[in-house]
Amino acid sequence: HMGIVSGISHPSLNLVLEIVNEFDILGVITEPVPRKTLGDLLYRDGRLTIPAALKYLDSVIDALCAVHRFGLVHGDVRPDVIHIDDERSRVILSELGLLKAYYTAFYNGSIPDGIQVGTPPYQSPEHLTSIGRLSTASDVWQLGVILYEKGYIDAPQIKIVLNGVLKASSAAT
Repeated sequence: HMGIVSGISHPSLNLVLEIVNEFDILGVITEPVPRKTLGDLLYRDGRLTIPAALKYLDSVIDALCAVHRFGLVHGDVRPDVIHIDDERSRVILSELGLLKAYYTAFYNGSIPDGIQVGTPPYQSPEHLTSIGRLSTASDVWQLGVILYEKGYIDAPQIKIVLNGVLKASSAAT
């Protein structure tokens, strides 16, 4: 999958330098990322202002659109993989899990029974049940959970926001 991954270019994506397979264990070597994450900010400050949160998440949405254009899914979007580079005013989405490429190659796109992927509080229904194929909607769900859990949107608004993000992501593919 190195050919697919090396073709993805976006300023808010953690650059994949190499994919290795040692002893049947798949590993991804990436560029270094700043230690500070959106998770750190939220833990320290509680809740960010709406403009600050949207600034970070707008970059993440753009990065996910780039990933989705290649037919891949991040699969584990959460505050701790959204890195903040204050020095260069850059937001970097890391841990591009390559889940869809992996499961397409080895399991025909479906997550095998008993295999847990992602971070449980952010997992979409298809993650939790292992009955569906991961799709761009999985990443959109995870963004919605971040927005909802931090109180930026309430339950009625979440449908409007997620539909908008899903449409933007679908338009990118």
